Amino acid sequence: VGEHLYDMDPTNWPNVDVSAVQRALGCGLSKFMERLEESDVDAIQAMIWVLRRRDEPGLRIDQVEFTIREYMDAIEQTDDDIKDTEGSET
Repeated sequence: VGEHLYDMDPTNWPNVDVSAVQRALGCGLSKFMERLEESDVDAIQAMIWVLRRRDEPGLRIDQVEFTIREYMDAIEQTDDDIKDTEGSET
């Protein structure tokens, strides 16, 4: 999101990151992933927070700001990268 590239698949995250999201949102991994699929803004904010705080340890969730366009562009870029990777394997 923005100029940063992240692994946005929570199943690849360390347990401490998933646990942080669980505490922040009050839901488990399955519900969190459902909320991401539904483009729930709070879930997106929690995902960006967890990923950014790897580089910014003091970052609080309420400090995470983004535009929906930035998020949608990141999803599009991820989809394009997956298609490129799949195309090069054939």
